[in-house]
Amino acid sequence: MSKDLKEYSFSKREDFYEVFPITSTGIERTWKTLPKSFEKYWNENNIEIINTDDKISIFEKQRPNEVIKTHWIKKEYHAYHHGTKVLTELLGEKKFDFPKSVTLIKDIIKLVSYKSSTVLDFFAGSGTTGQAVTELNAEDGGKRKFILATNNENNIAEEVTYARMKRVSTGTDKYKAHPMNLKYFKTAMINKEDENLEKTLLSNVKTLIELQHGVDLSNSKIAVVVNRKEAEELSVTGLSTVYMRGLTHQMLDEELAIKFSDVKIIDIPETYFPLELKEAGF
Repeated sequence: MSKDLKEYSFSKREDFYEVFPITSTGIERTWKTLPKSFEKYWNENNIEIINTDDKISIFEKQRPNEVIKTHWIKKEYHAYHHGTKVLTELLGEKKFDFPKSVTLIKDIIKLVSYKSSTVLDFFAGSGTTGQAVTELNAEDGGKRKFILATNNENNIAEEVTYARMKRVSTGTDKYKAHPMNLKYFKTAMINKEDENLEKTLLSNVKTLIELQHGVDLSNSKIAVVVNRKEAEELSVTGLSTVYMRGLTHQMLDEELAIKFSDVKIIDIPETYFPLELKEAGF
């Protein structure tokens, strides 16, 4: 390896470091990469060279989302010490068998997500994924969101999953609070032949907005407008944001446009509304 670490050679060269596969404890190993593969990695800028007191270390870079090839054996992955005990301390009693290690899930999320990702656990149990996302955000400044979906078997959603995340948010005597905007929704089947379908769907527009944008519509600085009448009657005093049906926004006259000029308007997609849903076959 050249002194400036910018060139390599598979044969001995003057003024080049000779590098051998010897560990920091003096154990001699073998190179894991063939010359042809090393050349490929080098050309792809996937080789990291570190010089510490004229001791050269050569690493293959790990890229974001790369599949990890080695076994995962960290002691922090132990399901009892870093799963069951953590959950029991949060809830004050044991309510769930064999929750996963929070550290394990955090490490998985690090590998497969970005700091702005939304992480979906479509078969959630005790809520380990939610806690892992929350703690990871606190550690690396991320803004990840999470969605936990469960069939609520044996009331797990209310008594374990939601209860856990509420304590993660508020904190306990032994656990530092990680405040979050936490929402809990129940789903149900809707008969598309129901005469009250339109009213039922309209009543859920706010829920859809909260889910998509991660906001709390009970905040006094946020309002929802779905028609012209509501736009006319709404007082914008103290408002920062208005979620407004796209068609309504497009049809604002000059007077209403001036009224909302100091408020941020975010369009509500037409797909949220009953007529569009009916036409789509729902």
